[in-house]
Amino acid sequence: MYFVDGNVPTGRVPVCLSTERSFARRYGWEPTLARHGYTPKILAELLGVKQAEIRALFRQTLEPDRARELKEQMLAAGLPV
Repeated sequence: MYFVDGNVPTGRVPVCLSTERSFARRYGWEPTLARHGYTPKILAELLGVKQAEIRALFRQTLEPDRARELKEQMLAAGLPV
């Protein structure tokens, strides 16, 4: 992503840092994991949990302690989170 700093390549739309952070905060890890081929089904199989728990993690409705555990498992597995 290109950030507004005065040196924007031709044909590219600049994205300010606050917009990028807002996107990351709103959408979490789901887009990144999906780009790398990790669907909720694959993640559920990999982590040994139900798909509903993965979807709750992406919607940020999972309990904070459980979300932290799953993130640690993902990091230990080498996933891009």
